[in-house]
Amino acid sequence: MMEFDEQGKQLPAVNENSIRYQIRRKWNSLTIRKKRRLFIKIILFVCCLSALTYHAILLFSQYFSGKTVVSIRLDRIRPDTMPAITLCLPYGLRMDGMARRFPPLKAKYSEYKRLMDSINDYDYKNETLKDYLIDIFKNFTRFYDKQNMSLDYMFDSDVSIPYDLWKDSEKLVTPGDKVDDFLIKLELIGVRNNMVMQHVDMHPVVSVVAERPSHIRKCFTFFSELNPAWRNIKFNLNEVTLIFRHNKYWFPPNMYETPSGKNKIHFSIHSANATPYDLRSENFINLKMDHTYQVAFSTIKTIRLKPPYETNCHDYDPDNIFERERTRSDCRYKCFEMELVGRKDCCIDTNKNRQTCRKCTLWSTNFIQHHFAQRSHMCPYGLRDDCALVADDMCEELCQKSCHTCYYNVDIKDKNRIQGRDPWDKVLYIELAHNPLLDQTVEHSPEMSFISFIANMGGLIGMWLGLSAFIILETVMKLALAHRYGFQKPTSDFLSFISFIANMGTDRLVLLIKNY
Repeated sequence: MMEFDEQGKQLPAVNENSIRYQIRRKWNSLTIRKKRRLFIKIILFVCCLSALTYHAILLFSQYFSGKTVVSIRLDRIRPDTMPAITLCLPYGLRMDGMARRFPPLKAKYSEYKRLMDSINDYDYKNETLKDYLIDIFKNFTRFYDKQNMSLDYMFDSDVSIPYDLWKDSEKLVTPGDKVDDFLIKLELIGVRNNMVMQHVDMHPVVSVVAERPSHIRKCFTFFSELNPAWRNIKFNLNEVTLIFRHNKYWFPPNMYETPSGKNKIHFSIHSANATPYDLRSENFINLKMDHTYQVAFSTIKTIRLKPPYETNCHDYDPDNIFERERTRSDCRYKCFEMELVGRKDCCIDTNKNRQTCRKCTLWSTNFIQHHFAQRSHMCPYGLRDDCALVADDMCEELCQKSCHTCYYNVDIKDKNRIQGRDPWDKVLYIELAHNPLLDQTVEHSPEMSFISFIANMGGLIGMWLGLSAFIILETVMKLALAHRYGFQKPTSDFLSFISFIANMGTDRLVLLIKNY
C-alpha cells in the first residue's frame, strides 16, 4: 500500500516489520492521557536508573577497594605455638678452633692458653692483663679478615663457636656416648593433650651478623618455623629455661665487661616465621653475663589478608619448595644488596675513599643465614650509614609482611647477680614465662564480603527500580509463555509498553535464527 503526503508526493515505502515502525505505531495507538502517564513513568525510570548507577558505582568501588575491618579479641591464646627466641653472642670466632685449623695461629693461642690456665680470680680486674688478652684476640680477627675466607667458615665448628659442642673436632665421640653437650641448654615445659610435655630444641637456626670488620656475631634462633618440626606443635606454655656458659678459650671472658653494648649477649623474642632482621635493634635486649633474668611476655597475633586487600601480605616459602624467599628477612636481605650494588659513593675502603659496591656480602647489621653465606665473601670495605639507612627503609616498604605475625610485649627483670663463681667462667640464666596480661588477636577481614556485596546490590535494585529476583523471573516466565501461546496485553501501560518491545525483540530474534 502506497502513502502520499499533502502535496501528493509519494512517501517512501515503510517496512512494517522494523522496530521503529512498531514502536511508532504502538505510541500512536495510545491516548493522550496514557502518553502523559507513560512519559512521566519513563522520566521516573531514568531518574531511578541514574540513582541506581551512581550508588552501584560507589558500591563497586567500596567492594574492590581492598579495605579491611579489624576485630580484636582479648583472651589467652591456648594452646598456641611457641614464640621464637634468638640469642646472639658478641663474637663468632673461637680462638682454640682457629689455632687447630690454621698453624700460624698456634703460637699466639698457646700463649693465650698458658695465661688463662695460670691466672687467678683477682687478676680478672687487671686492666693491663685485660688489654693484652683482647689484643691477642684481635690478632685472630685480623687474620680472619686478611684471609678473605668465605662466610661458610662462620658455620664451621672449628672456626666459629658451634652449637653442638660434642661435634668439636677436639672431642672424640664414640657410639653410645650421650651427646647432649650444647652451647645453650634450653628446656621447654608445657601441657599438651592433658599431659606435661618437655621439649628441647636441638636444631636452632644459625645465622651471623657482620656488623663491621673484625666483629661478626653468632646467633641462634630456637623454635623457628624454618625448622618444620615446630610449625604444628601447640601447647599451653608453662616455662622455658635457657642456660648459656662461656668457654674462656673461645675469647677473653672479660670482654663482656666493656661498656659497649656490642659486647653483651643480645636477646630477642619474636614471631616464629621471622628472623631477627625483621626486627629493629630496639627489639633486642642486652644481657649481662653472670646474671639471672626473668622474662614475661604476652602475645599480639596479627592476621592479614593477601592482595588486593590493603594489608598486602605474603605467604613466604620456609621450605624453599618454589625457590622463593624463605622469610621476609630473605626478601629484605636480597633487596638491601640489590639497592647498594652498583650505587656510587656508598662504599668506603680503608683509606676512606668512596667507590661503587661490588657484588659481595657487605658489612652491615643484616642477619645472614647459611643459604646466603655459601661461597660468599665479605667486601673489603665498609658502608656509609646514610646509604644503608635509605636502602633499608626502601626495602621495608618493598618486602611484603607475612600474613601471620606475632609481636610480643616483653617485661624483663634482672633477678640477681650470680655470686661465688670464678669470674673467668661466665654463665647466663634466662627464665621465660607468660605474664598475667591477656593476649590480643588482631584479625583483618574484608570490609565487604561477596555475599554482602550481592545483598547490597539487590537492595539498591529493589529500592530504585522496585525489582526483585521473584519479579524478574515471573516477568521472564510471562514473556516466554506469551511468546509461546500468544501475546496477552498486561494491565499496566508501562509494563505493556516494555513487554511489547521485549516481545517484538524476541520475535525478530527468532526470525533471524530461522533465516540464518
